[in-house]
Amino acid sequence: MRFPIYRSLIFATLGLLGVVLGGVVFYWLALQGLQQAEMGRLQARAEQRATELRAKAREAETYVRALAANSVVRTLAAGDGGEVAEADQLRRLEEDLLATMRANLRVQQLRLIMADEAGRELVRVDRKSIWEDVRVVGPEQLQEKGHRDYVRRGRTLEPGQVMLVPISLNREEGQVELPYRLVARAVARTEPVEGGPSVLVVANVDVTREVEAWQRESGEGLKVYLLGEDGAFLSHPDPARRFGVELGTGFTAEREFANWESMRHDGAAQRQIERDGPGHWLGYVEVPVLVRSAPEPVVLARVVMRATDRFLEGTAGMVLRTSMPLAALVAVGLAVLAIVMWRAVARPLDTILPAVAAYRGGGTLRIPVRVGSTFKPLAQAVERMSALLHEQSEALEMETNERQVSQQAMETIMSGMPDAVLVVDEKRRVAFANPRACRLFERKAEALLGTPCPLQFECDQVLELQYGEQSAKRRLEVRAVELGWMRRTAQLVVIRDVTEVFVLSEQLRQSAKMRALGQLAAGIAHDFNNALAVMTMSAEMLTKCEQDDVEQAKELQDELRVATRRARDLTRQLLIFSRGDEGEARPINLSDLLVGLLKMLRRTLAPKVTVQTSLEADLYLVDARESEIEQVVVNLAINARDAMPQGGKLQITTSNRVFEHPLEVEGVHVPPGHYAVLEVADNGSGMTPEVKAQVFDPFFTTKDRGKGTGMGLANVFAIVERHDGVVALHSEPGQGTCFSIYLPQTLRTVEATTGSEENLLELASCHGSERVLVVEDEPVLARLMVVCLEEYGYAVEHVLAGEEALLRLQDDSQAAVDLIIADVLSPGMGGLELSVELSARGLEVAELLISGSSNCSEEEARAALARGARFLGKPFTPSVLVKMVREVCDERKRG
Repeated sequence: MRFPIYRSLIFATLGLLGVVLGGVVFYWLALQGLQQAEMGRLQARAEQRATELRAKAREAETYVRALAANSVVRTLAAGDGGEVAEADQLRRLEEDLLATMRANLRVQQLRLIMADEAGRELVRVDRKSIWEDVRVVGPEQLQEKGHRDYVRRGRTLEPGQVMLVPISLNREEGQVELPYRLVARAVARTEPVEGGPSVLVVANVDVTREVEAWQRESGEGLKVYLLGEDGAFLSHPDPARRFGVELGTGFTAEREFANWESMRHDGAAQRQIERDGPGHWLGYVEVPVLVRSAPEPVVLARVVMRATDRFLEGTAGMVLRTSMPLAALVAVGLAVLAIVMWRAVARPLDTILPAVAAYRGGGTLRIPVRVGSTFKPLAQAVERMSALLHEQSEALEMETNERQVSQQAMETIMSGMPDAVLVVDEKRRVAFANPRACRLFERKAEALLGTPCPLQFECDQVLELQYGEQSAKRRLEVRAVELGWMRRTAQLVVIRDVTEVFVLSEQLRQSAKMRALGQLAAGIAHDFNNALAVMTMSAEMLTKCEQDDVEQAKELQDELRVATRRARDLTRQLLIFSRGDEGEARPINLSDLLVGLLKMLRRTLAPKVTVQTSLEADLYLVDARESEIEQVVVNLAINARDAMPQGGKLQITTSNRVFEHPLEVEGVHVPPGHYAVLEVADNGSGMTPEVKAQVFDPFFTTKDRGKGTGMGLANVFAIVERHDGVVALHSEPGQGTCFSIYLPQTLRTVEATTGSEENLLELASCHGSERVLVVEDEPVLARLMVVCLEEYGYAVEHVLAGEEALLRLQDDSQAAVDLIIADVLSPGMGGLELSVELSARGLEVAELLISGSSNCSEEEARAALARGARFLGKPFTPSVLVKMVREVCDERKRG
């Protein structure tokens, strides 16, 4: 294979063509840039001329504003001072106008015109040129200007407004004034005096000298124009073409500029470069002289600067003269470079290419040594790389074969596994599925491969899935690990059907739960029988006690009280476990409760466990049952102790929290409101995510067999939930655990103790004469209540059910009832139903509801409290009953 010289010549020719093309592009871009720069400078000059005209218009505006505010002008317009006074005012005004115009040579004319239909001139002061003195026009020369457009528009102005009029030729008595003078005119209307007529103040400023001076800037290749509002040339390089509209010559912008219509309707500056018929460059810049005026902005005139072919072709010629020598120099350089490259590159390549062709045919790369000194090191390096690539290619082929054998073996193993196996690539598509997976997902392997994975899984997760309309739900255990598959990262997903195992586990859990319930029932029965034995023996011994043996009777009574209290506590514990009624809730301060509980906690926990507290003194009150809150704290403390077998720190904290918006705390929703927060934290072993997910499940425990029932934290969750609270858990393995309990604030105040038998009440103040109706289905308890209340002076009646109580209340022949004491669970109509019926029938009577196990909902209890009812839990002592009755009656009297 040869590399002849004609190829080098082709490369050189292509290089020359590239140089020529580059020169043309460079010439065009440079020409465009320079032309735009020239047009930018041209536009700046036009903007400067427009600024000069705006300044002249502002001078006229300044004069008319000053005259419109002149008190003499306003008084003269009113004309109510008599002929002598009016002549004097006119004389003074003429003197002011003469002084103003003599001080400002550019002011061509000042006049006052009545703002009526006729537009009669009151005063006119003008000058013929800047070389002539100012004169006051006599009364016989004053005219009526009502037909002029600027007078008609001036009458519509608001007092104090100034209107600027487009630049035009000055006219007197309907004729264009000679010599021609271009004036910028401003008009203002005075404030009328006491409802009288107003006056238009008109000022003309001569701009002729400025405009004529522009034409001296016009030269070869540049022309300057000033266009009026009607398209007439106010200034033109050819004087014969000026004032075509006023003089009727027909020379207008519409004939000379093809885009006049777009110019006259556009308030922005324009510039354009184009070629004319013969191919010469032409360009123009148009700048409107736009000023603010009343009632709207006005274009006084348009400044146009037109650049002819010579102006712009001077720039093009300079660019062309610069570009051509440079292009020729580059062409010569490329030709020399092509010859050098042919000698240094083409001939060595002519030697190398046959060796490369042989290598492509499957041989070994062997480059001859006659490649020259320039390419010899490169040729040797290429030979070494070729040999290395050959060795690596053989090694790669061997590795590929081994991988294929290994992958085939792995597929054979996975196909025989009893579990479903999937290989999922980085895009979550199935790359492999064994037969068990195909049966699980009820799809053939061909239909499963390449499709998105049917499972949305995470590593080590248990999912409950259902496939097909007729198939039952299956519980699947999913495990996923990363692996390399087809030289790419993928996930090996092993899916085990654990439905049968789960069913057996649930059955075993139910069996363990039944055994735990049996043990609980046996324990409660044992303690309850002990309390009943004490009660029975004490009651029998009281009957046999000698009348004068007061000490023995007192001891037996104390034993009865203790046994009763033990039986009551057992009942409450049983109700807590079964989620029944837990007793009476009352406003408590958690910090005060913890102060008394901490002594017992420190004795209960291991010596190596340090208890630290941070208690809020002014903590929000919460509606709670003390025994249940104590149980919550004890259960959490014991759970923390078990998590710190080597000892540690237990931190108990209370605080106030206010949430204006709903809050998510550790995945738990906390509604907005005021909360008293109890936090119990330890620095123990912590929990894994799997343990956290089940920690509140009943009978779930991580302790060894026989060391835990799994009910401690389940009871904590149940108690907090019944108190309308929220419990949040934060724990990390090795980082300890923190339980946060949010209990809502109550607006009730702390009541006096109603259930302390040891605290003797001042029962003398509890006597009364009210009539009380007791609704109780237990005869013995009802008789004791009647006897107790009658001893304190109350008139007491007893009925068995709520229906009887309604009939008694509606019996007008009997005395009115002041208070009803009703059992919530009375047969038939219970206490809550009776309370609702009393409210519906409009019967006004105080209510005291009693019960040992209320199954009513929280909504029913709140509704009863809202109606004014009070609650008293069983069992209660006579003193507690009498005091509660007295409080309810007193509240009813206070209204």
